[in-house]
Amino acid sequence: MIIDGLLIFDAAAYSAANGLTGVNQFASGATTTSTNTIDLVNARDIGDGGDSVANLTVVFMITTAFTGGTSVNFQIQGSSDNVTWTTYSETGAIAVAGLTVGQRFSLPMPSVNPDTGVAPRYLRTAYVNVGANTTGAVLAWLGTPDDNRYYKPGVVVNN
Repeated sequence: MIIDGLLIFDAAAYSAANGLTGVNQFASGATTTSTNTIDLVNARDIGDGGDSVANLTVVFMITTAFTGGTSVNFQIQGSSDNVTWTTYSETGAIAVAGLTVGQRFSLPMPSVNPDTGVAPRYLRTAYVNVGANTTGAVLAWLGTPDDNRYYKPGVVVNN
């Protein structure tokens, strides 16, 4: 899997010893937002292009299990001014028991109807914590739905 550093919402500094790790996104009954905001430079709709293989997807990977609370709702938000944010897509409440290390959740980038809202220039993620979460870290990035493509064992590829 290759993750573009410019398309990461949440990640700690890379180290050779630990690789790419997540960022704490827990709070006691509060909403936290991504450490990075992606600036698309121009307002644009990067949602559903009609091809499920090529669509952009926000992937959330749990790197430290969430504990102590009830649930977390993972969201994709957009803004035209980097001040006022609109939630475009969300997972809904996911029980803390399901937020264990290695779990991955994906949200496809939705289309933004110009009749109902302005296309975003900025993108971020948000985490709606319910209950008193005391731990939980996430690595989140903008990628494609199938970032786990691989060859079956025994396949030889000639270079």
